[in-house]
Amino acid sequence: MPHIRAATADDLPAVLGLYESAGLDEPGTHDLARAQATFARMQRYPDYRVLVAIDEGRIVGTLALAVLDNLAHDCAPSALLEDVGVHPDTQGRGVG
Repeated sequence: MPHIRAATADDLPAVLGLYESAGLDEPGTHDLARAQATFARMQRYPDYRVLVAIDEGRIVGTLALAVLDNLAHDCAPSALLEDVGVHPDTQGRGVG
């Protein structure tokens, strides 16, 4: 069963590859240095994380999670999920 953890900068090549294999982005369109700079900036945002699903030592899923302050519903926070990707070999197994 996969486990979930926060992504690290070392995970970026695998995450970018996953975006491609899952069909989120076209193959060969990522610039690792640009992604590293963006990831570093994202890490400074409170309540915004990239998460990865790990199965048998490899990243098989990812998503970006932003928890947002909210005025509605008695100021209960809300969440935004973006960039959900699951490796094709793992799709249909409950990862995404």
